[in-house]
Amino acid sequence: MDLQASGLVNAGAVGLQTSGLMNTGMVNSGAVADACQCEQCGKTFASETELQKHQLKEHRTPAARNEQGRYPCTVSGCEQSFVRRHVMERHVRTVHLKIREFPCDACGRKFADSSTREVHRSAVHEKKKPWNCEICLSTFTQSSSLGKHRRRFHGDAKQKAAASSHGNDG
Repeated sequence: MDLQASGLVNAGAVGLQTSGLMNTGMVNSGAVADACQCEQCGKTFASETELQKHQLKEHRTPAARNEQGRYPCTVSGCEQSFVRRHVMERHVRTVHLKIREFPCDACGRKFADSSTREVHRSAVHEKKKPWNCEICLSTFTQSSSLGKHRRRFHGDAKQKAAASSHGNDG
């Protein structure tokens, strides 16, 4: 989805210049139809999304805080707001622009951050399941999966087990 052309991105707040979009037809002296050029530095890109990524990284302008002192997401229709500007900018890059800068060295799949890549590597390639159900001994790759399992199969059995282990007759 072309966020800039669709009007979804508040261009100035994330450093995207609507006036910086211009079709040049050329990228690095090679003919590429509908290439986009950054008017601020002259670099050309094969797609508007690549231009947006460049402008977000290289030419960002300061985002303004809202009345609550938070940085609202600059994408129209998104209600998220953040205490720190860099977290809002990361949100725009990863959620709305779908930028994935962290590839898995085993399969090449790309992730928005290194911690998600590490969870993937551990679960998918190393087959690790570090989360254990103390009731039935099932194992899981993520703590959230263990929590869902407990709620689905054991109900409040976890609380009863914890109470009885502390000398309480729950």
